[in-house]
Amino acid sequence: MKSVLTDVTGNIQSITEVGEEFEIHDGGELKWIQVDDGVDICDKIRDGVAVHPSTLVDETSRFKASVERGILYGDFGAQLDLIYQDLKNGTTEFVSFIDDVKANSISPRTQSDTDGVEWVPPSRPAWEKP
Repeated sequence: MKSVLTDVTGNIQSITEVGEEFEIHDGGELKWIQVDDGVDICDKIRDGVAVHPSTLVDETSRFKASVERGILYGDFGAQLDLIYQDLKNGTTEFVSFIDDVKANSISPRTQSDTDGVEWVPPSRPAWEKP
């Protein structure tokens, strides 16, 4: 076993032998955890386990899909006006518009490798197990 110092996002800051860890502030954004011997400084910590970056979901693709869809949705004011017009006129233009955007763009949620390790939300440190 090795001890790795990781931050809340899973970046490994230091690797050492168990028992040779230096003192850090408790409750901060860094924590020592124990992992298997094969750990490398380039690995990431996800759910308390060291994983190779090639197995992680590509956050760049997810971000790009999110931005592209956001552009297609357009201005919030225009969306609210479309909802208002639908309510006023008894139409479903807004629903049709949203259905069209969803049908013609990639969902950020589908931008994941099903064999990969999902990204850890910022609300939970990478060293915590689900």
